[in-house]
Amino acid sequence: MDDIYRVALVDPTRHWDELLAAGAIVWGINITDAGLAKRCERNLGPRRAGAGRSNSVIEAALTHELPPVGATLLTIKADVYALGTMAVLFMRRRRLARGASAAIPRNVRGRVMMIATHTKAVVDWILMDLPVIAPEARELVLEDDQDDLLFAVRMVGIWLESGTFPGAAEARSSLADDRSEQIDLVRKVSVWHGGRIATIETTSRFALSVGKRLAPVVIAINPEFRFHGGRPHRKVTIYQTAPGYVDLAAVADDLNAIEPGWGGGLPRTIGSPQGKPTTSSLGQLMDAVARHPLG
Repeated sequence: MDDIYRVALVDPTRHWDELLAAGAIVWGINITDAGLAKRCERNLGPRRAGAGRSNSVIEAALTHELPPVGATLLTIKADVYALGTMAVLFMRRRRLARGASAAIPRNVRGRVMMIATHTKAVVDWILMDLPVIAPEARELVLEDDQDDLLFAVRMVGIWLESGTFPGAAEARSSLADDRSEQIDLVRKVSVWHGGRIATIETTSRFALSVGKRLAPVVIAINPEFRFHGGRPHRKVTIYQTAPGYVDLAAVADDLNAIEPGWGGGLPRTIGSPQGKPTTSSLGQLMDAVARHPLG
């Protein structure tokens, strides 16, 4: 039943021509990159819904023309809306194959609208890392040779049809633990320069996600970072929520004058030298960031 459609996730900034050069019929799901969108047969996205309201892409999927069997459903972001849209298209096409109407049952439509109209309360369970959180569910849903994206689509489809999914209890427990950890982390954040810079020292993977709730620029210090499983050492990441708050290239230049090796994913992120402890003090980090504001 999963050969109805293929699914694919691509980075539009990287080479994706091979995917489209094989003559496959490709339908985009909320493709925002203009060049990639032009290469798709269709690009399904939000539509005007009257009274000034735009429905989300998953709501549009309830009534949109169906892609032909064998088409590739392509997205650039595996969020709940894209995965849910794919699940709805699979569901409608399967109903047609059984000789039923393509119209989605009322209970499923209700869950689609929950996702379409509630961006946080409902989305929390739609665990974009479901393969990590609920690995035991994979064997109940897919064969071993099928990929994580299709797995996630199938899991969302199961929830749309039943209101639950394999591994739901474990996933909710994991989310509760994550929330508790993030709440505790807030107390470790210090905010400086009129709320523009947040600093946090922790080994938690949520350092940046918590810091950016309190300031647009975050200096995150991990005192026990391990590079490729090596020895623990002090690692620093400097992150801005969007380009325009700080000139991170200039910050990297200043810090490279202190210790060579600073660099990273400009313009949003830079990091201390890989594989060895950084010698830059918090004061030096703060000074470098404060010297190069953009906004």
